[in-house]
Amino acid sequence: MQQQALKVKAQREKARRHIIDFAPLVYPSFEVTKHQKYIAECLERAANREPGWTRLIFHAPPQHGKSLLCSKLFPAWYRGKFPDDPIIITAYGDDHAHSFSRFVRNTIDTREYQRIFPGIFLASDSAGVEHWDLAAPHRGEFHAAGIMGQITGKGAQLLVLDDPIKNRQDAESTTIRERFKDQWRSTLATRVHSNGIIIMIMTRWHEDDAAGFLIREAFPSFKYIKLSALADRDDILGRRYKGPLWPKRFPQPFLLNQKIQLGSYEFEALYQGHPKPPGGFIFKKDWFTVIDKAPLGLQWCRYWDLAVSTKQSADYTASVRTAVDKDGNVYYSNMIRGRWQWPDVRKKIKATCLQNQEDWHAIEMCGTQTGMVQEMWNDEELAGLPITGIPVTTDKKVRAIPLSARAESGRVYLIDGDWVPDFIDEMISFDHGEYDDQVDTATGGFKMASMGSGGIF
Repeated sequence: MQQQALKVKAQREKARRHIIDFAPLVYPSFEVTKHQKYIAECLERAANREPGWTRLIFHAPPQHGKSLLCSKLFPAWYRGKFPDDPIIITAYGDDHAHSFSRFVRNTIDTREYQRIFPGIFLASDSAGVEHWDLAAPHRGEFHAAGIMGQITGKGAQLLVLDDPIKNRQDAESTTIRERFKDQWRSTLATRVHSNGIIIMIMTRWHEDDAAGFLIREAFPSFKYIKLSALADRDDILGRRYKGPLWPKRFPQPFLLNQKIQLGSYEFEALYQGHPKPPGGFIFKKDWFTVIDKAPLGLQWCRYWDLAVSTKQSADYTASVRTAVDKDGNVYYSNMIRGRWQWPDVRKKIKATCLQNQEDWHAIEMCGTQTGMVQEMWNDEELAGLPITGIPVTTDKKVRAIPLSARAESGRVYLIDGDWVPDFIDEMISFDHGEYDDQVDTATGGFKMASMGSGGIF
């Protein structure tokens, strides 16, 4: 009995000293892995204010435990070690930041935590998640808010930023990226005390995302700790090349399949921490296979990307016939493309609908293009034909990524015709080329056909 008591006492003493020993005591399901040990060592070096280690950016793939350790368990451990230090946690939204605050607050309120850190208790009025305090005599405040939330006027010895960019759509938005930069310069960077610590945890999305911006421009500089899902040749953990980061939960075959499903553009950013794949473009020429004819029995559709202008500098109106078979192979045929005024676009769509009455037609609904959908619906000759309007809610690049993944896996086929060379040229130039109308109709058609065939988009 006495031996067991001594063992428990020793465990708690180690937990006071080291995050990796603290984590499983207060969170019993925590799994100690090689990469978590490394992250914990980096966080301890930051907590000890080692030169060059007080500004850290961690990249790790989705679901690899980076937020649990860095944004929940580390702030709870730090709170016990430095009970008088003010802490700020921020994320892409208030709710996300508040969830971290709630975890830390509830952890401190447990019996095990108070056995590890005696004398650390919540103040009696600390029921909120936006702000709470420790009971006297300690003075450390804890604030949590979204990136654009109310942290002005608050100071921090520890600032934790967890995923300041929410998703691919936000990452591709220049406006949102610039908004983060402005918030960093005007608010976040000014909140941290001279000997304070800044920890950022994020999945990479874009070369100019929050991590990319800080690595490139921040002073003092940040240390970028990249934990790729599949090991690079210079892996900081000493893994063999392409060895998995968490073999037990995400073995190499699973990760390689993820790469096929997501495509290089997405996988290299989210899983590898390389926001720009080799070559930088989303589509490559050898991903497309030209064939003489499509298989029989396909259900075809057309997605119309409209540009109602005849100016030589204007985009084209474009529509490509699209189908997806039961195995997920994508087929494109008979591109219609030209610069036409509104009445001529209407005639072209109507003639195509009447010629291929079994096809499902969709028209992109954006601004004045919504009127074209109404005109089609009001035309008595088109009554009963499958015509719909599809609102555009995401960025062109975001819409192209699922098709990029399918093409990279060798499952996009082009039915031979005069249209094919121009189509391939535009696809491989995206998103650096002059035009993108054929990309828009191809990605829109792929979404339609995947839905119709039971596929996933």
